Amino acid sequence: MDITISSSQFEKQEREWEGVKRTSYAQWAQLQQGGFVLSFLVQHNNESDVLKPGKYQLDPTSFSTKNGRLSVERVRLQPLQASSKP
Repeated sequence: MDITISSSQFEKQEREWEGVKRTSYAQWAQLQQGGFVLSFLVQHNNESDVLKPGKYQLDPTSFSTKNGRLSVERVRLQPLQASSKP
């Protein structure tokens, strides 16, 4: 699974829920799998969390289980480590 952030641009989003104002920062990513490309938004709580362009993989903390079903609650990405050759 190949996930790419191609731009450091983001969208600042402000919402109010139950009287509390929240700000988040959304950034577009592209998932490439089996010849298909899917664009999706990655949400960040702080502007400083916006990712630099590059290759990423899903962080294991993105996954959870509910009633025996695997799900992704919130997408968290980590930089793809270059494979080291002996």
